[in-house]
Amino acid sequence: MYFQERDGHDWYCFECHRGGEVLLCTTCHRVFHEVCITDDVKSGKFVCPVCKNPKKFPVELKKNELNTILGYTSIRLKEK
Repeated sequence: MYFQERDGHDWYCFECHRGGEVLLCTTCHRVFHEVCITDDVKSGKFVCPVCKNPKKFPVELKKNELNTILGYTSIRLKEK
């Protein structure tokens, strides 16, 4: 399922933090570009890597990781 309108999902790819044509996870708010994920995407329901394997992703972010994310967010907000 591809992103068409804001429907509670993010507007930027969870992996590369850029907008564009993205796949919607059917179980959470995350979206991904097809090229940013390693799984084969079949038509139908897409479940993102975070929802498939939540233990692989940290619950808490390190300070430098949070700063990077906030930097991307700031840049994107300035572009709008």
